[in-house]
Amino acid sequence: MLRYLALGLAALGFAPSAHAQSVELMVFAPTTSANVDDLRKSRSASSSSSPVDGSLRFFLRTTADPRTTPAQYQPASSSCPSAPYVPAPWLSAKVERRRQMHFAAIAKAACEFRISPSLLEAVVAQESGYRTLAISRAGAKGLTQIMPGTADAMGVARPFEPMSNLRGGARYLRNQLVRFRRIDLALAAYNAGPERRALSEGRIPNISETETYVRSVLNNWERIARHALHGEILQRQTLRASGPSTGSAAVLATFK
Repeated sequence: MLRYLALGLAALGFAPSAHAQSVELMVFAPTTSANVDDLRKSRSASSSSSPVDGSLRFFLRTTADPRTTPAQYQPASSSCPSAPYVPAPWLSAKVERRRQMHFAAIAKAACEFRISPSLLEAVVAQESGYRTLAISRAGAKGLTQIMPGTADAMGVARPFEPMSNLRGGARYLRNQLVRFRRIDLALAAYNAGPERRALSEGRIPNISETETYVRSVLNNWERIARHALHGEILQRQTLRASGPSTGSAAVLATFK
């Protein structure tokens, strides 16, 4: 029986009241025909008992390629369509101009590395506020605030060049999704580093900055998904997190 490792995200705006949260689960697990059946059964069961029946469309899409491993993964740039740009009404005009400037590149980098475009944008919004030349006191650089060592490992020679930086950040985020198989843990690893003991135990590190970071990115993601048509893209997205010899399954479901 497949064991589910799931992340409760911030409400996506479908809940019937403020007390009933609609939450998105993204489950990463090796794809087999038996697992797919289990996932579909779980999806149906979750749908029938959900407090938001009929509001959130459940979606399952699986991919499997035994030739692909995280180390061998090649971006799928040739199959990435352009994403529609929709202004974000909560941003100032100044920030919105920066967002618009980088919107297509964010969507492209996310697509190439098979992660949610709105998740990558939420990371960019939190990390740099869409500033190309952002640099932290610790030395993190660019839109995704990639550290020098990480930039080297991800093949980012020009961290202040937007597309190069976004590809490096998307690749690194995807690596964390593959490793931890939970989006909250992947975000915590992105912020605090992947070698934290708590992460290996399935917990967010007890670091105030990291806890705040994870909450903020998830809130960003929820807001972007609801207002920028990414809700539709997010639900249709195929999230490929390859295991040693197979692809993975991505499941959307809800719970209180």
